[in-house]
Amino acid sequence: MKKKIQIMVCALVLLSLSACDSSTNNEKKEPPVTEQSISTEGTIILEITSAFDSVQNIGTVLFDCFEGFDSLESNEKFNRIMEAEAYTTEMATYYDFILIKCKESAEYANIEYQTRLLKNMIPQPIENSSQAINNAAVLYQMYFKQMSSSFSYLSEDIGHISEGKALRNRIRYYENMPKMAMPDTIIYDISYVENKIEDGVIKYTYNSGADATDAQLNYNLYLIALGMDTGLTLQFDGAAAYVFDDDTMVSALMAGTDTEIGNFFMVTFPE
Repeated sequence: MKKKIQIMVCALVLLSLSACDSSTNNEKKEPPVTEQSISTEGTIILEITSAFDSVQNIGTVLFDCFEGFDSLESNEKFNRIMEAEAYTTEMATYYDFILIKCKESAEYANIEYQTRLLKNMIPQPIENSSQAINNAAVLYQMYFKQMSSSFSYLSEDIGHISEGKALRNRIRYYENMPKMAMPDTIIYDISYVENKIEDGVIKYTYNSGADATDAQLNYNLYLIALGMDTGLTLQFDGAAAYVFDDDTMVSALMAGTDTEIGNFFMVTFPE
């Protein structure tokens, strides 16, 4: 099996990493329902479902902001992004509300995590410059991809809860580094292939998607998730992404294409 290893982060990941915790910069609105709301179990999931329905509706008009975006003049692009920022600010209020509701039951751990991923990926407000506008377009592409991934999970979870089925926390972590979630348990289109030990290195291999663009986006979403509320940091060179816990390198990730697997990436640890 021949593998061609190549890094697939570059500007896309570096720009996206700058968006982490961006929601704290957005102007806050009152959440749809206050934290003091008293809800039964059934009412809670209805409230969560209603909030996600609102987010999806906002997402539809948010997507329209980028219709024909590349052909627009710079000022019009900036105006579209200003409009998009108003929509994402509104989305953030719903995410905050959902996170409050999720605290009421450990059963909602999956929903809470995906909501935190969504909030974390909201792009920061920008200034009116060509570089900032170009960066924003990339970050919104990432945000749309995160919405696609998260809502695929959320629809499954909310459906099971609505049917009265108990949910187990799907998110699993590496024994080698418990701060690192396994990518196939948090990003919808990433799938596990194999793990093995070679030359003293433990290698976990994942398929990142059939389409090259989607595969790169999925990989980058995972890299961004690694730094969300974990204390982990990432460094990049021309061959890999390196994960650090304080000053200690704990993992290296490499991505590329394979004749059998297709688009893939590996998460590696020392044996």
